[in-house]
Amino acid sequence: AALPGREVAGALGGHYVMAHRGVELAADAPQLLAGWHAARGHGRGALKELLAVDPAGIVFLDLETCGLRGQPLFLIGLATLGEGDVELEVFLARDLGEESAVIAAAAQRLAGAEALVTFNGRSFDVPFLQERARYWRVPVRVPPLHVDLLELARRRWKHLPNRRLQTLEREICGRRRAEDDVPGAEI
Repeated sequence: AALPGREVAGALGGHYVMAHRGVELAADAPQLLAGWHAARGHGRGALKELLAVDPAGIVFLDLETCGLRGQPLFLIGLATLGEGDVELEVFLARDLGEESAVIAAAAQRLAGAEALVTFNGRSFDVPFLQERARYWRVPVRVPPLHVDLLELARRRWKHLPNRRLQTLEREICGRRRAEDDVPGAEI
């Protein structure tokens, strides 16, 4: 089911925003946050740094694009954790003319973040976002701490047949995607 949204007009034009509190993980949020606080001081490297950050200062980022580098992006998904809640914001460019406005809206949200969490974001999402932002001359500040979960998964779960997000969700988190979930290739 699609999230309800609203039209937003900004300095760079209009776009569509779908915002939702209490998304899929909301029921697990108190348990996730308790685990987060219990894990503080553990881990190594970037993961240890991430665990030291207040969860409210972390932004989770995912992009949907029209293909290879140099092509437009049409959707930026951002999630944040609050005490006992998850907030999801989806910035949708319904046509090429709205891409700059979507990038500007996401850049505004990223500006105040202490940390960024992505899955394959160091290799794909962040460079792609920065390239499209340069194209539109929209300044984007990436938080100083960036944790790419794919890099961590490649080191930690070598025994799995692959480190695709769906595999990790199923094998490590015990979660299965909904039957009506749209495969990424079809987006």
